[in-house]
Amino acid sequence: MIFNNKIITDNYIISLSAIFQCAYYVNSLAQEDIKDDVRINKLINTSLVNDANSYQELYGDTTNLFNGASTIVKILRGDTTNELINIQKYVISLGILEKNVQREVNKYKSFQNELDSTNYKELDTGVENHISYLSNLYVKYFSPLKPRVIVIGKSVYLEKNALFIRSLLLAGIRASMLWRLSGGSKWHFLMYRKKILQKINDYLKI
Repeated sequence: MIFNNKIITDNYIISLSAIFQCAYYVNSLAQEDIKDDVRINKLINTSLVNDANSYQELYGDTTNLFNGASTIVKILRGDTTNELINIQKYVISLGILEKNVQREVNKYKSFQNELDSTNYKELDTGVENHISYLSNLYVKYFSPLKPRVIVIGKSVYLEKNALFIRSLLLAGIRASMLWRLSGGSKWHFLMYRKKILQKINDYLKI
């Protein structure tokens, strides 16, 4: 299979950055309280959007995915920290979960039907209610699947931020699906690091 710049589309980069952004915030919320509510909530709420016309409309402009995209740049440049190692583990686990749920046809259909049939306007408009709803969906449909995502952190923050973490994992699974549909795979990521790095730098306008 020939892999060139045409295959590494904007959609490829946007969805890949979204996966890493989800993993970035999962890692951060497991370690501490962070004040980045706008980006976190926007990312979480992508799971509720089913009428976006494009990946860019779903995720917004570059600034919304800056932490995810810049994390990819650090990894592709060879940086190694405990934070980056944890983030990569979460990204890999999310990709495996996304594949595994596709194999559980009935479970996936039930999940999709429940998500599609929800009238979000009838949900309480409070952000906490959206997060609680999405967290429960993750527990119901994805927690039983293997491999389970093991989030490493401080117990006080793992408990305090549990709803946010599960909701971000759900958003990460959706982003993984979109990345796969854009031609993404673990093999591509490993084999074409330089081309992906160049494309992300262009995306970030570095």
